[in-house]
Amino acid sequence: MLLGGLAGLCFAISWFSGDFVKIKSIMTKPVISIKRTSSIKEVVKKMTAKKIGSIIVVEKKIPIGIFTKNDLVRALADDIDFSKTTVETVMRTPVLPVNENEKFLHAARRMRQFDIRHFIVVNNAGALVGVVTDMDIVKNYALTYLSYQTTIVASGFDGLSAPPSTQLKKIAQMMLDGRKASVVIVKNKKPIGIINEALLVKLGARYKDPLKFRAVDKMVKKFCGAKPEDSMRGAVLNMIKKDLRNIVLTDEKGRFDGVVSLRELVTYIINQQL
Repeated sequence: MLLGGLAGLCFAISWFSGDFVKIKSIMTKPVISIKRTSSIKEVVKKMTAKKIGSIIVVEKKIPIGIFTKNDLVRALADDIDFSKTTVETVMRTPVLPVNENEKFLHAARRMRQFDIRHFIVVNNAGALVGVVTDMDIVKNYALTYLSYQTTIVASGFDGLSAPPSTQLKKIAQMMLDGRKASVVIVKNKKPIGIINEALLVKLGARYKDPLKFRAVDKMVKKFCGAKPEDSMRGAVLNMIKKDLRNIVLTDEKGRFDGVVSLRELVTYIINQQL
């Protein structure tokens, strides 16, 4: 009887740790896709309208590439003409697919290994059936792995910052060079706003030259803040509730002290299972 109880407990722990959870149970569907001959301008407008961070490029229902917010930032920094350039020239290819029946943690570890934020999900026939992002991972598993007893200060996150007068072109290059999804705008050492990939997508859909502005002119003033003594779990819950993608850290005097991004949260979550 005791052995049976222990076996049941082990099964429950394995289930909640992701050993039995399959990708298809957490993936996002239906997937928003586009043809390879579509212009970047079309792609950006579609991403903005659908409020998505990536779009899948397909040919005969088979995924052949992916275009993400990070690719948009790179295209902006390279001064590419969105109306004259097709997505196939800037998309990431070949894609790194994952089968819908693959165990979640195996796929999540590969996400960290290849330093990507999106997985294309395919069925046994290779057809596109879904997508899994870093936000999907955080939303579905943070509550299982993150403890109220773990404080943010113990996790050691850093981040990028810039003064309000910084041109968005420089901000975009900072994001690319630092492999970060956002830059916090700081005045008198305190955060007053943020420039992130989602904002640059919106600006790219609206303006021909979106990087001509200063950070202070277009920054997002709404952000999720937390202090070193705050619990990791509470901060992440607050971020999800506000539908944001990072946590801006400040010290006891309100001075900028770092950023917790989705990518870092995924790595943190997976590390707890190793």
